[in-house]
Amino acid sequence: MRLGIDVSYAQEGMDFNAAKAAGAEFAIIRMGRRGDSGTKYLDDQFTANINAAIAAGMDVGVYFYTKATTPEEAADDAEFCIEVLKEYCAGTDMKMGIWYDVEDNNTTGTCDNETITAIISRWVCEMNNAGYTNAGLYAYYAWLTGKINVNDLADYVPIWCAQYGYSENSFFAEHPNKNVVIWQYADNGTDETNAQLNDGRGIYYDKNVAYEEGDDRTGKGDFE
Repeated sequence: MRLGIDVSYAQEGMDFNAAKAAGAEFAIIRMGRRGDSGTKYLDDQFTANINAAIAAGMDVGVYFYTKATTPEEAADDAEFCIEVLKEYCAGTDMKMGIWYDVEDNNTTGTCDNETITAIISRWVCEMNNAGYTNAGLYAYYAWLTGKINVNDLADYVPIWCAQYGYSENSFFAEHPNKNVVIWQYADNGTDETNAQLNDGRGIYYDKNVAYEEGDDRTGKGDFE
């Protein structure tokens, strides 16, 4: 079981070396997003964040925030992700995965469960077909249990579940057949150095545990 963080433009200026020293072994960086108009944008801090994480000795992965409302838009998202990976990350080992962040209530969240599930499946398939076999789904527990027909997703699809304030990874406990590889268990992580940055207001990041073979995937070990 390994501790890690995920970051985006919101963590501009953070000290990755300090996060590593505090125990974070990996970082998952937002590569971009789909806008309301359908335009795709590279995250403002993507290159700075991924380069800093690698320089700090962290394993890395990336995620894309979607607002897709059709499988066709999901395929368009995948095309963007593939282009970014080829342009900016050629030769980089995406050991921590490539993730489709499905959580926007005002767009994707207005679709019915069947459509949301089809959107996810299309993106995963497009990424797999391009050779990115570690492409998976990021979603909150409430989405995984209320908006997505998870049993209609192939069991091999990696899942990164977000659920805060719990000592148990409830989704894996309820779906032990699913490939839950990361649990985002807190959104208030920091360390002594980053807590002093941003003019004293601190820089905070999400905290995650990544599971390895033999780990109890319902928990987070001794991590706080």
